[in-house]
Amino acid sequence: MEYSVLGSSGVQVSRLCLGAMMFGSPANESDSIKIIERAFDAGINFIDTANVYNAGESERIVGKAVQAFRDDVIIATKVSGAMGEGLNRSGTSRHHIMMAVEDSLRRLDTDRIDLYYLMPHVSRFTLHVLLSVGAIGHLQVFASSEMTLIPAGSFQIGSDNGRPNEAPVHQVSLEAFYIDKYETTNADYRAFVAANPQWRKSVVKVRDYLRHWVGNDFPAGMDQYPVTYVTHEAAQAYCEWRGKRLPTEAEWEKAARGGEPGRVYPWGNQVDPNAANYDSRDIRSGGMKNMQRYLKPVDHFPPNGYTLYNMGGNVAEWCADRYLPHYRRDNVNQRTLPSKGPLVVRGGSWFDSIFDLRCAARAYALSGAYYHIGFRCAKSKN
Repeated sequence: MEYSVLGSSGVQVSRLCLGAMMFGSPANESDSIKIIERAFDAGINFIDTANVYNAGESERIVGKAVQAFRDDVIIATKVSGAMGEGLNRSGTSRHHIMMAVEDSLRRLDTDRIDLYYLMPHVSRFTLHVLLSVGAIGHLQVFASSEMTLIPAGSFQIGSDNGRPNEAPVHQVSLEAFYIDKYETTNADYRAFVAANPQWRKSVVKVRDYLRHWVGNDFPAGMDQYPVTYVTHEAAQAYCEWRGKRLPTEAEWEKAARGGEPGRVYPWGNQVDPNAANYDSRDIRSGGMKNMQRYLKPVDHFPPNGYTLYNMGGNVAEWCADRYLPHYRRDNVNQRTLPSKGPLVVRGGSWFDSIFDLRCAARAYALSGAYYHIGFRCAKSKN
């Protein structure tokens, strides 16, 4: 059996998926269970059902059949169809989805749903509510709505009017790529930790890793805030789990400029205190009070021309590249050089000066857990 990564989820599933629409009727329970067992023996680890299939009977049979090998199968189910009489017994409101999740978990006799299909449009807020209840193993959005496509082409990277490490301005050619609209949130990272125990706070022996978290959970009310205190290696691991990667430095700067060559800041060419949070340099502590006071949710400020949020300010962001004090004088994307040394950090943070929020501004850090550094993911188009 061949296996593939499902979308950007990091979940590996068999190329063949067992559909369960007919389980319960016309296929009876005994025959349905035999079909599931034979499919599993053949290497199929992906079963697709829905709450509406035979009024929930399909889910119940699937749950009963896989009890002996539950951890080795990926169960997908769906929501939105009517499950009884009443005005609010269908759809994708938060209330209905929460009820549907509880009902599906009960019928499947499991503690999690690996893949949950939300058929019509669902808000980003509702998605994170679902993740926060801990019942969803992974919530996959089959659309590019949470990423923006940056077109292929050349652009002028760097600045001759900034710090010495930004010069010289030179041309870089990039293939098309996707980049996350938002910085990775605490809620996003909690789902990663839940699925990858090796990245739990108690396991990673790095000073200050997930410092503000209590156990494997973030402080109350900070689900939509960018995750911080994550190492470069942790950020890479998260992106790979999502079927993505960290952006290169050149990709990051092209994305930050929002399609406008020579743009100074992600939002334009003028200083705008309403466009980003920055310049709290008198606050050098990463204490919880300061984090809650100065850090903002990932969608707090207006997006740039590529509909990317917080490319300047909030948290600085890890890039894939090793840092070079001077640019290479060619148009090659340089992320593979050198093999050791500090790593590129871009975007500035809530305590940095406005000068550090310029699209061309470069910073660096050794891999570690810092209160002002987060990340977002990218993905090659091809």
